[in-house]
Amino acid sequence: MSDLSADLDAALARLASRDVEHRVGAVEDLGHIMNQVIDRVVEEFAEPGPSRYLIFERLGRFGSLVVEPLEQLLQRSADADQELRVLTAAALLSLGSRAGVQALLRAVQPGEPLVCLVARVLADAGIVEAAAVIEDSLYQCDLSRTEIIECLAVALRHFADPLPDGVRARLQAVEPAWLGDSLLR
Repeated sequence: MSDLSADLDAALARLASRDVEHRVGAVEDLGHIMNQVIDRVVEEFAEPGPSRYLIFERLGRFGSLVVEPLEQLLQRSADADQELRVLTAAALLSLGSRAGVQALLRAVQPGEPLVCLVARVLADAGIVEAAAVIEDSLYQCDLSRTEIIECLAVALRHFADPLPDGVRARLQAVEPAWLGDSLLR
């Protein structure tokens, strides 16, 4: 990392120069340095552990520069690390890339640990094909899993307001009754 720090300091010093060629070269060097930083962030994101979620929440700060490395990570990620695959696909969709939409659609399952995140990301992005998958997941979900029922209903409302009659009937059976009533509003 010290080489990267030295390179950054040198590029920033050249950027402050009055010489146009130095400034342009500095900008090119800064772009290269930024790519190195992003590659390092994506490598850390790929590592299992609690920091993965903290990095996920901040990937958008890199904007479009992080899209290509995340698309490459999505291609490399094995189904064995479903969490990484889903988080990568969610980050990509939040950044405007549809590269992971199919992975997200497959993750809309009541037993999927990230189902609420996935449903929200798909709904926020307006992925129309997610409506049927979210609706199916609502029918499959055990009514005692009120947190999941709630997030799926909220996501489905992005696509269908009012909710389909079958979903409305299902939500009427949610306990406590006040929660079922609030989901129907």
